[in-house]
Formats: sequence, C-alpha cells, structure tokens
Amino acid sequence: MAKLHADTDVSLVIEFTGKPRYGTFFLGGDPKTGPEIEARKLRMADEFEKLITRHIAPHFSGDFSPRVARERRFVCEGCGSVWTEKSDTYNGGCCSQDEDDEIAARAANGQFGVGA
Repeated sequence: MAKLHADTDVSLVIEFTGKPRYGTFFLGGDPKTGPEIEARKLRMADEFEKLITRHIAPHFSGDFSPRVARERRFVCEGCGSVWTEKSDTYNGGCCSQDEDDEIAARAANGQFGVGA
C-alpha cells in the first residue's frame, strides 16, 4: 500500500494591503473529507480566485494576493486512513489491502508473515 498526500482542508485566503487596508479574508474550513469533496473544494477555490482576480483586483488600489491554502497530510492509498508509520509502504495494517500488500512484499523478499 502506498502513502499518498491528501488535501484535508482547502481554503481561499485573500490578503488585501494598501489603503484602505482591508486585511485578510479566509474562506473555507469544511470538515467533510473524501476524494470527491476535496476535488470539489479545489475547483471552487480556483473559481473564487479567478473571479476575485478578474472583478475585484482591478478596482482595488493596493496589493491583492489571493491564494489557495491546503492543509496536507499523508493517508493510506487503500482506505484513506491517516498515515501513522515511518514506512512509505506499510501503515501498520490499517486495512486489509495494506495487510495483503505487506504480506506479498515480505513473501517477495523471502520473509513469511507480517511479523517475520
């Protein structure tokens, strides 16, 4: 099983400087996760960034910097569990696919069983 990067919280951070000073706006923070939800968050954040850049930035007399902020973590490729192990290929048996892949890898290296 492989260790994957996952975007766990996608937000759009908009920083305005200059006069008047508007400060920083933060949009985001949905606790729901999953590949489809994360993909939707990324699309929405990208669309917000394009709209703000196109419609607000030209009328603002200061620095404007929209950016997409992503909190990243490692997860199991098979089940999406948080990666807790030092190994890049075995997450301590978080799912049957993780266990099966570890057994197969050990067998291929001449070892037998997970604890061998």
